Amino acid sequence: MTWSPTPHPPPLTAGEVHLWRIPLERDEEGLARDRPLLSDLERRRADRLRFPVHRRRFVAAHGALRRLLSRYLDRDPGSIAFSYGERGKPYLADPPDGIDLRFNLSDSEDLALCAVALGREVGIDLERMRRDMAFLRLAERWFAPSEIVALRETPEQLIPAAFFACWTRKEAWVKALGGSILGATRRFAVSVDPAAERVGLTVPGDPDAAERWSIVTLDVDPRYAGALAIEGEPERRRYRWSE
Repeated sequence: MTWSPTPHPPPLTAGEVHLWRIPLERDEEGLARDRPLLSDLERRRADRLRFPVHRRRFVAAHGALRRLLSRYLDRDPGSIAFSYGERGKPYLADPPDGIDLRFNLSDSEDLALCAVALGREVGIDLERMRRDMAFLRLAERWFAPSEIVALRETPEQLIPAAFFACWTRKEAWVKALGGSILGATRRFAVSVDPAAERVGLTVPGDPDAAERWSIVTLDVDPRYAGALAIEGEPERRRYRWSE
């Protein structure tokens, strides 16, 4: 999967979703430019983080998000205001007339992903993969019964990749809905196959969910698992933030 480097978003159409790969290792000069762009709430959230590396990455991710949205909206990045849904999903507080811009951001360690679309809900998730976790025990707590069975049947060497593939797909869809991952993950099922690009979705009581939503595996970096959930089936355009 190719992520084209560009600092300037190309025109976004209703039939597309733009996906952005954002590096978070910024120098002090870059962070000094980004921090003033953040809202008071965002700065307080950054300051509450315990470790300096996490504070720097938060500022880098949210500064990049503001710069990115500012170019779609033709606004100063510091002037963009967000509203938040009941479970914390951000939306534009004062979108321009006639522009229904939706977005979602996820970060993990030194990378972030952002998805931007018009008029359709979108969720994205990114996780740095690890191998030192009790994967089956965690799956029994958080995964749907069919996912647990599939994970148990996965060859041992593929279990970490399968676990993170399943987790990112589930979180991306919950984020698209504007909900919280806590308490929701056992109520629906996705494929655990890390090689599946298009991912099946099974929602009890909602047999049409798979027709309304696309859940897609994102090949971001060998160290990471990533997934996109979006209404409909728009064309995906992939870019690498290079500012």
